[in-house]
Amino acid sequence: RMPTSSKDEPDLIILEFGVNDYQGQDHLITIDHKTSVFFDGFRDLILCAEVVIHSLLNKYPNAAVVFLEMQTAIVTRKTGSLLHLGVAQHYQIPVISYSEAMFPDFFRLIHLLEGMNNESAINGRLEGTVTYSFKDEEWNLENGLGNNMIAKNGQNVTQYASALLPYPHGCSPCQPQHIIPQFRAGGCKSICTFLERSGLIHNKKLKCNADQGHIPPGRSECFVPFFAHDAVHPSAAGHGIVTDLIVNTLATAELRTCKGEYFPRPDIM
Repeated sequence: RMPTSSKDEPDLIILEFGVNDYQGQDHLITIDHKTSVFFDGFRDLILCAEVVIHSLLNKYPNAAVVFLEMQTAIVTRKTGSLLHLGVAQHYQIPVISYSEAMFPDFFRLIHLLEGMNNESAINGRLEGTVTYSFKDEEWNLENGLGNNMIAKNGQNVTQYASALLPYPHGCSPCQPQHIIPQFRAGGCKSICTFLERSGLIHNKKLKCNADQGHIPPGRSECFVPFFAHDAVHPSAAGHGIVTDLIVNTLATAELRTCKGEYFPRPDIM
């Protein structure tokens, strides 16, 4: 409930339904093998988004409305973000994109790991496969918060240690104790597993299971700290990043307004 001082009228409304607003549930896209954003019924989703925006702007004329567009770790799964952009443009609704903020470095990390694939072959036993692992010596333990622990086979590292890219964009150690009980039994999911589920790699076989001996000695799996291990939701770190994006958007808009760089209309943040 809103405080009595608000008079039941919010100052800011954040709309986040891009992941589930693409034919109802995100996982159905993989099942149905949709290859185009413009499937039968996409107009209905656009209309629903417009109805929501129109209703909110009429009910709360003094409130700022923002689209927050998320993205899953399964990169081939489409979301409703593109369908929302037309509505956002028409009604001049700001859009905060988690994907635009996080995924350029996510794909950069994948590219770096691909470049290390030849190093992962041990005596040819993994020839023609991809593990998306990295050498243990790549751990940068001072990348996050000035940690200085010594890495031993990728195990004795702090939760803020990072490899290849700075935290939280690089590879991080598995932290199974932080996985919610519903998904803890499945363990941590690596970039290799996410790519396997995305169906992006066709010319080589992915070997992603460390428990089955797929990861060569002296190497570590790459876990991304801002994804939950169900591959759909953000982790606690991911939610923190979302909060920072929202705060930064609000602060930047206020600063630009104070400097006279732009003057929003009453219905625009």
